[in-house]
Amino acid sequence: MTDSEDNQKRFEKVNEFIKSVTGGDSNKPYELIVDSDVVTLLGYNSINDVQWSGIEQMTNELENFKDKSYIIDFSNVTHLSSSVVALLVRIWKHANNYNQKFVMVSNEKTVTEVITVTGLDSIFKIYKTKDEALKAILEK
Repeated sequence: MTDSEDNQKRFEKVNEFIKSVTGGDSNKPYELIVDSDVVTLLGYNSINDVQWSGIEQMTNELENFKDKSYIIDFSNVTHLSSSVVALLVRIWKHANNYNQKFVMVSNEKTVTEVITVTGLDSIFKIYKTKDEALKAILEK
């Protein structure tokens, strides 16, 4: 099997798994989906209500993955609190320290505007779909 075929197979596997959980309980602030190469933080709007101690707990949980790239999937999020912006910066720094990729998924104008206004769009890429983000992560 070629590297390209192997990446495609992994992409399909991760994509199927993500599709299977995107109908999750919107009262939960987030779900973590861990695959062999990728950690996906699937956020819901209630992520904006998490207290700072919860943000620190999420950061600590995500920092356990030193050998994985990150997809922050905010396709179910309509706005970002300052705490969530801080979470994004912390996760990006961690990924960067371990030479891992970090991308975000959002098609919501209010979310992408916050990322642009804060300048974070200059350090990580925002994709409109999970498929685009997965392809970017799995490219070597």
